[in-house]
Amino acid sequence: SGLGRLFFYDIFDQEPSLLGRYDAVFLLDVLEHIEDDKSFLVAALHHLRPGGMLIVNVPASMWLYSRYDTAAGHVRRYRGATLANAFAQAGIRPEGLRYWGMSMVPVLLLRKAFLRLTNPAATIRLGFAPPNPAARLVLSSLMKFETALPFPGPFGTSLLAWGRRESDRNG
Repeated sequence: SGLGRLFFYDIFDQEPSLLGRYDAVFLLDVLEHIEDDKSFLVAALHHLRPGGMLIVNVPASMWLYSRYDTAAGHVRRYRGATLANAFAQAGIRPEGLRYWGMSMVPVLLLRKAFLRLTNPAATIRLGFAPPNPAARLVLSSLMKFETALPFPGPFGTSLLAWGRRESDRNG
């Protein structure tokens, strides 16, 4: 539902009319679901115009990995070094890498403990949404405070990275 049209496309199909067509490819909360992240990144790069930007967001820190990640189909969480390594193996030169969600780390640790005590069938429902409006207000206030800081956090629940193909360094 919503505005626009919905398309289904297997990035490995490499449809000729889509190759080299885009200024940016966004992989937001995608890569953690892919077993062979290097091949997936290489396939994504083929869709960029020369000089195009690849932007990736993934869950961070394997020590935060929980039953929620398993239920959501996550293969892994990333550290800055593991995402930079995936970029390097795919021929992507990172231009930026930033953790975010530092204020949510205690919340994810609590969720991890809480989900150990709950029915696995309810993991996604219980592990994603704040339980009430007061909790939603507290969490959104924490994120507003964090995003107003004049510096990035040294760790977080998520990792955002961007870069270009090695061959596109000057483009």
